Amino acid sequence: MTTLFMINDTKQPITLNRKLLIYIPAFNCADYIVGLVDEIPEFFWRIADILVIDNCSTDGTVER
Repeated sequence: MTTLFMINDTKQPITLNRKLLIYIPAFNCADYIVGLVDEIPEFFWRIADILVIDNCSTDGTVER
């Protein structure tokens, strides 16, 4: 949870409880799509979901 402070007279804390939804368009990227998806949590710690959207790949991207 992230806490921010408003810059105004009250100086009340603001708590952000938002989660990130990540969309990844994919086309013929079977060689690296799994590694990419596995590394995302290292950079973004509040993830709601990761959606990989395939665009008719012919290299097995969907199977990965």
